[in-house]
Amino acid sequence: MVHHQFAIAPLSILIFFTSSCLVTGEVLRDGSCPDIQYLSSEGLTFKGKWYMHSRYPFKRDGDYRCYKSEYTRKSKTVHKVKNFKISNTDDCVKIQTATFTSLPDGQFQVQGDAPGAPFVYHKILTYCKDYFITYSCNNLPSKQHVEFLFVHTRVANPDQSIEAAYKLAISDKQISTLELESVRHDDCPFY
Repeated sequence: MVHHQFAIAPLSILIFFTSSCLVTGEVLRDGSCPDIQYLSSEGLTFKGKWYMHSRYPFKRDGDYRCYKSEYTRKSKTVHKVKNFKISNTDDCVKIQTATFTSLPDGQFQVQGDAPGAPFVYHKILTYCKDYFITYSCNNLPSKQHVEFLFVHTRVANPDQSIEAAYKLAISDKQISTLELESVRHDDCPFY
């Protein structure tokens, strides 16, 4: 049986800068964001390799495969991350790096290694040794909200018990798993 706990984490670590179009997964829903308790991420480390296993649909980034992230802990509150992905169109490998810093109350500041202002994020995470899930929800003036959800696993193609465990963790928070899309992990030369 896989056990999980809930904490805050930056969606940006996973999706990296949405303004740079690396990834932009989202689902639009009526009403306000669900009331989800955010917990401290103190003591969590993302050290090592993680693979994006599934996500909500991507509007501008659906034509990529082989999402892999490598995390290095620099201090108690700072990680470095290097993200890789491959274009299905031209098989070109895209790489981005950043530093993320834990801030009070579960917020994170992400600073890309390229010039630009840092981003501050406040996101939830379901975290265990086999997977972690980031989720974000933003209310819109139109009495709707937009949700972002990403699942990373320790192996690119985990067994079905891991998938069942993370779907249960998502459902336990009253968040839909219906829109989840699998990320392709085939023909990945940097694995």
